[in-house]
Amino acid sequence: MQKADLGVLVDDSQLNHALAGRHGFEYLPFYTIAAEQAGANVVFFSPRMLPARNGKINAFTWDRTRKSYQLGEYEIPPAIHNRIIFSKSNAKRVRALFGSYPTILYNGITRFDKWEVHQHLSKNPDTSQYLPVTAQFSSPHQMHKWLEQYENIYLKPCSGSLGLGVMRLRQAVHEYEISRTENRCSCHYRVSENRLPEIQKRMMKRPYLIQEGIPLLAILEQPVDFRVSAQKGAAGQWEITGIVAKVGSAGAHATNLAVGGRAVDAQEVLAKVFDPDMAQFLYAELGKCALQIAGEMESMGPHISDLGLDLAITQEGTIKFIEANGRDLRITFRNAQRRKMWRHTFTNPILYGLYLLGKKEGSDWNESHSAEC
Repeated sequence: MQKADLGVLVDDSQLNHALAGRHGFEYLPFYTIAAEQAGANVVFFSPRMLPARNGKINAFTWDRTRKSYQLGEYEIPPAIHNRIIFSKSNAKRVRALFGSYPTILYNGITRFDKWEVHQHLSKNPDTSQYLPVTAQFSSPHQMHKWLEQYENIYLKPCSGSLGLGVMRLRQAVHEYEISRTENRCSCHYRVSENRLPEIQKRMMKRPYLIQEGIPLLAILEQPVDFRVSAQKGAAGQWEITGIVAKVGSAGAHATNLAVGGRAVDAQEVLAKVFDPDMAQFLYAELGKCALQIAGEMESMGPHISDLGLDLAITQEGTIKFIEANGRDLRITFRNAQRRKMWRHTFTNPILYGLYLLGKKEGSDWNESHSAEC
């Protein structure tokens, strides 16, 4: 039976794409290259290949000679990077798949409850300064009161991603303008005040937040926010892997790529809006903010080490936190043509896994494997 230093647990669909030579958002070669350069080996498997039995799993690894992924039987890797969707409430389920084997599953929580994150970050002044005014949604009357105070408000499902389910509300004369995602586009329509209970009824199927609208940067009426990758790497400390801008369509309520947004170079966007010194300062501040938020969020679960943070900058240059993604799809860096950043988002999880192994074994992993490098 073969041994592997690290494992990467990916979606069934992503693994199938890779085996067919059509990589999705999980670009497995970057994991393999990072492991090889560190003198380690990594295997890939998906939930359908679990549970593990008798300390063994079936997994794929890249075979350079055959130039293809080969299936083999391996001991359960001592450290596994999780890339499937598990929330805080059900993360224990995936750990149970490995039985009592003493493996380290890192980044086990890949979907966060937005209200829990807000409450957690509110406790620390270093992070609360970045938070927009937020509360749990309760009623149409609450919407009325908030729209008396803010030009626009957002209603967001507590659990979810890709901008799906998010609505923006603005008050017009005796009616409301509502913006939401339909067919991958930002659609706008108006409803009368007496129809708000219908909207609430549809929303009450799951918990929602109500949040003040952030006056985002805009270029030709296209809203802009920023994706910041904060990861732990070889030293076991948080670092900024990359920053890109996301630009929505004109008048859109969201910038997500899944609803028609596009990813572009962050520094180029900032240079179009601010003078050079201010643009450079804000770029650095985005990284500083992300590090503070990541450092605070890591106590929300074991081995949180890979976050895609969405941050906003207002026209006045104030940074605001939008949301945290526990499974950054990383395609924003690819689409923005920042290939070095994109590759590094796959390298860091491998290096952090090796750091964990060194910590687990009570010695520096790289030193103990130096003969293999």
